Amino acid sequence: MDTTPCDAFTTELRETLADHLGLPTAQVAVGNNTLALLGRLVGSTCASSSKVLYTERTDAPPPPVLGQACPQPVPFKPDGSHDLEQMLSLIDDSTCLIFLSSPAELAGDSMTTRELTEFMRTVPERVTVMLDETHLEYPDEGAGDEAGDEAEVVSTDAIAAHPNLVVLRSFNKAYGLADVRVAYAFGSEALISSFV
Repeated sequence: MDTTPCDAFTTELRETLADHLGLPTAQVAVGNNTLALLGRLVGSTCASSSKVLYTERTDAPPPPVLGQACPQPVPFKPDGSHDLEQMLSLIDDSTCLIFLSSPAELAGDSMTTRELTEFMRTVPERVTVMLDETHLEYPDEGAGDEAGDEAEVVSTDAIAAHPNLVVLRSFNKAYGLADVRVAYAFGSEALISSFV
């Protein structure tokens, strides 16, 4: 359960993160942890029996966080990447949320601009996509070698291009602040306002 208070600290943290990201404060939300923010997003975007697609992995969203939504796991490809084509094939009228991560695993590759753009172009606008970047700060030996569409996603550009995309990050892992339990999300103002 997320019990993040709406106090001066929360407001200041949102303002500081927004400044760091180059976004308006209204496009940033904070929470106790990533699952708390995911739970809020599910509550604001999914009705009972709506379908949530996510990649099957060891730390996938547990069913209790999904509430009354119906979880639909999608296995990783053999190379450890998301099976985006399989995810797209599973979208139907009941789908409310798709949960992706970039990198897909701690030692995995991050999504490229081309991959995300092509995926988002096919996802219906009524379906929210959450991109989990909680492992973003860990070094990727191949990162930075590509340019253009093959470069890693620039999340602030991606949310501007795709109003149904929300990005999730955390201080818990790379910054060693697990006891502080702080996570944040950013996306379109309309999307963020639905679960702030």
